[in-house]
Amino acid sequence: MSACVFARKTLLHLCSAFLAFASLARTISQQSSATPDAHGMHHVRTLRRETTLDDTRVRQSSFGSSSSFQNAASFLQVHPTITSQGECSRFADLSQKLTAGKPVSMLAFGSSVAAGGGCTDAVEGVCSQTNCPNCCALGCNGNRGWVRDVFDAINRTWPHPKHALRNLAQSGGGLAVLMESCLRDFVSYPVDLFILEMAANGGSKSDLERLTQKLVGDQQQRYGHDPLVLFASFTPIMGDEFGEGRAQTISEIAAAMGYPAYESRPLRMLLNESTKARVLEDGWLHPKAAPVPELSDPMSEHVISKVHDCQHTVARSPRFPDNGEQWSCLRFTGDGTQFNSRKEDAVKDVARAIKVVNQTDWHTVSQVASSRSKYKPGLQSNVTNSFLRVQLLSDRESFKLRGTYLSSYQGFGSARLVCESCQCSPQVLSGSHAEHVSVDASFNTSISNAQNGCFVRFTVTEPAFKITSLAVTM
Repeated sequence: MSACVFARKTLLHLCSAFLAFASLARTISQQSSATPDAHGMHHVRTLRRETTLDDTRVRQSSFGSSSSFQNAASFLQVHPTITSQGECSRFADLSQKLTAGKPVSMLAFGSSVAAGGGCTDAVEGVCSQTNCPNCCALGCNGNRGWVRDVFDAINRTWPHPKHALRNLAQSGGGLAVLMESCLRDFVSYPVDLFILEMAANGGSKSDLERLTQKLVGDQQQRYGHDPLVLFASFTPIMGDEFGEGRAQTISEIAAAMGYPAYESRPLRMLLNESTKARVLEDGWLHPKAAPVPELSDPMSEHVISKVHDCQHTVARSPRFPDNGEQWSCLRFTGDGTQFNSRKEDAVKDVARAIKVVNQTDWHTVSQVASSRSKYKPGLQSNVTNSFLRVQLLSDRESFKLRGTYLSSYQGFGSARLVCESCQCSPQVLSGSHAEHVSVDASFNTSISNAQNGCFVRFTVTEPAFKITSLAVTM
């Protein structure tokens, strides 16, 4: 195979995958003049992009022999990186905006893999725009990464100075459950493309399905358009049942809902050691916070291809109506947060219906110095039998309570949840994780007979235990 020229309509994602783990030889012909935009990028009025694959270079830099490359090609035919193509009806609104020359808004959401994915604009109330280029995700990270690669590819193909990419990810996760409950505290602007990285920490299958419906339905109701959802699963290189199972579940959700899905594992199993060292921060899971086309190109090329193919589609996405529930949310962000916006109360320790009344032997945490991603806020206790008592001020006699807590392989135990002056089913929340990951787990409970008030008590049965958020229906 001496050359592979991208044809946007056929085998695009497969060719992109070949190019990804071969050291790419790109020829980009730019015609007409380029002008810088507000993000410091240079837009090209007319762009022709050809990507070529040199077989000799492939043998030398990626696989070591022609037969190895052929084996890789065969492998990707059986194990593609694009695991769900997505239906044209889901791409239709994004396609029509881009091909009409209008600006689009993208939002990345997930845990640590997405938090290092980059952005162009801050999320108001999460990180100040004045922090840019270090204004991405909760924790104010840098602006380069795999998500920014996808944005840049779209921006090269359909240039516009007002295209925007925001990042609402958090290392360790925990936002999936809270976002479903308190979406409008976080997303108060139109979003044309959601990129969800949820393989490590997206809650259960039903959690992720509800979150996707909520994200899409909220945009439909408030802004009258159908956003595209791109599911991206980054899984460990080595055999990992947890990661593989999550990626498979996400692909199934995407296919059932008609959205595209990407999985990195087929590519990463084929990358040679020097390429792994260049594109992976830890040699295991996390892409570097830098351009990583070896991993991002399949997503970019698939979205671009489908946008071209679906621009004349009339069909639209199904409607996801709002269930009408109103929530009050509390995040234990601690004192060391980097929020600078006037709207910081939207995501800080403010909740109309949740009040911490006793927290003996519990302390706020915002930074974890030993962690790869240091910004991991929460309320933690390292003392057996210490209790956290929370008053729930809902106006209802019956309502719902949701929350998140840290689940980790690294020395975390359990706590018992019980209700006082109201009724709920007691729960034991286990913060111990068998896999080599630290992610947020979630709990849900229904509360009744709260006419005389309601308190929830969390008692540590085995330290340590860390709560990261609570949400209650009003």
